[in-house]
Amino acid sequence: MTFLQSLRSRRPHLVAAGAALAGVLAIAGSSAAATSRAAASPANTAAPTIVGDVRQGSGVAASTGAWTNSPTSFAYQWQRCSGGCSPIAGATGETYVITSGDAGAQLEVVVTATNDSGSAAQESSASTVASLASGAPADQAPPTLGGSARQGQALTAGAGSWTGGTLSYQWLRCDTTGGNCTGLGGATGSSYTAAAGDLGSRLRVRVTASSGGAASSAVSGMSDVVASGSAPNDRSRPTISGNEVQGSALTADHGDWTGDAPITYAYRWLRCNSTGSNCSTVGGDAASYTLVSGDVGHTIEVEVTARNGVGVAAATSEHTKVVASPTRPSSRSKPVVTGNLRQNNVLTVAPGDWSGTSPLTLSYVWRRCNSKGGDCNLIGGATAQTYRLVAADVGHRLRAYVTARNPVGSTTAVSDATSVVGANVPANTSPPTISGALRQGATVKASPGGWSRTRRPPTGRPTAGASCSFVPATRDGSSRRSARSRSLRGRRRSWSTWETSSCTRRAGRRMAARSPSPRARSRPPIGSCRRSTWRREGCRRSRRGNRRAPWAGSPGPARARRSSTSSRRA
Repeated sequence: MTFLQSLRSRRPHLVAAGAALAGVLAIAGSSAAATSRAAASPANTAAPTIVGDVRQGSGVAASTGAWTNSPTSFAYQWQRCSGGCSPIAGATGETYVITSGDAGAQLEVVVTATNDSGSAAQESSASTVASLASGAPADQAPPTLGGSARQGQALTAGAGSWTGGTLSYQWLRCDTTGGNCTGLGGATGSSYTAAAGDLGSRLRVRVTASSGGAASSAVSGMSDVVASGSAPNDRSRPTISGNEVQGSALTADHGDWTGDAPITYAYRWLRCNSTGSNCSTVGGDAASYTLVSGDVGHTIEVEVTARNGVGVAAATSEHTKVVASPTRPSSRSKPVVTGNLRQNNVLTVAPGDWSGTSPLTLSYVWRRCNSKGGDCNLIGGATAQTYRLVAADVGHRLRAYVTARNPVGSTTAVSDATSVVGANVPANTSPPTISGALRQGATVKASPGGWSRTRRPPTGRPTAGASCSFVPATRDGSSRRSARSRSLRGRRRSWSTWETSSCTRRAGRRMAARSPSPRARSRPPIGSCRRSTWRREGCRRSRRGNRRAPWAGSPGPARARRSSTSSRRA
């Protein structure tokens, strides 16, 4: 006895159950195989159709027809039929402009549906092409659609290209295949906003060109299936910015909203009690609001209404602080003037610290006072925060007047008087330069450079009672750029050192130039030795090596004593 025979004899009910299970599995497997074979490629359940007026010079479009197994894409091929159908070269779009070559023939379109498993084709029924009406414009390029097929969104029509005529529009609502289209009442503009009634449908536009009573039309391609739109929804509440003081302006920010664009916003301003309740409308639909006397002691809120093509929603801000009465400006610290108090320098005034209702606007005025800081007079044109000192300010003090203004009033604060303004001092504008060949025995020249101001000491000829001499030359042959002046009146002796220019040869002597250098290191300047004036100038020179010769142009010792005696007698 085999094992199977033993099992059947011992457990007949188990054997029956197993046979039944095998039958069920066999049936399920065959069903799944059939389903798999059915989903292998799309299958057409309703043939495609041609949408539009099948007439020479018109534009037509194709519907896809109905298909099973969820096609993912469609392809089109227009065919001309006359005793047999043949493809029209290049006519592979959803739309087709009927040409003169189609006149008298029949027109059909073959639609191929494709999914991941394969493709299937189905042709439409053939339609006979009618002749173009006499004088009617002809379509040269089909109309187009732009925009999103979504509830509340606008679609726009491109008219295509025509040989002439006046254009008009008619929007069509079609089924999901793009066929069975009907005109939408009142939708006769170049744009159309999808409404709730369009949900689940496709849209087209028909453009008609008319001329002299004759007309032709063309149909655009179909839109996507119109989907439901999204109404506005706030993700953050509106906010209010600004000072809660009478006369100030508050500004509303509408917050963050979701929903289909475009979204428009409207505003409503509310006056509430100090706790933010019992609110009433006080403002219009602007995004800003200026507080008035009636708002003092109250709080303010703003309600924002957002609207798009799908719906409307509103949101309200938090209430503000209690609105206060305004106060005029008040200075809490004096203005302060800083800067170098010499002619041609710029002074700056810091306005100081101010209190009062915002916004505060500041203005400035500069006044010139006497040396004690009084009797101050307005300086014409000096109305900026900075001021450049001029010659008229030398010897005077200045004050800055700062005026603060707000909607309530104005207040002026005055700075302390500055120190006395001094005259300008020489300032180098370009450095001195040396020119000439830098080699032994060569002569070089020096340029003094540029200066903002130059003073030249007076020149003249010495008289009795004064002795003036020059520092001798150095061993390397260079001249010292200085002169020494000594007053011999009485027992007083005062020495001053001044810069001088180089010497020039004149009448057999080396004489000092008439134009000394402009900068002095101490008094008195060349040209006057106390009460005397210069009579003769010269440069000391050595005639024999290091032997010191008497000053050329200075008196000898005996002559100096005689000059001194004469001076005392005088």
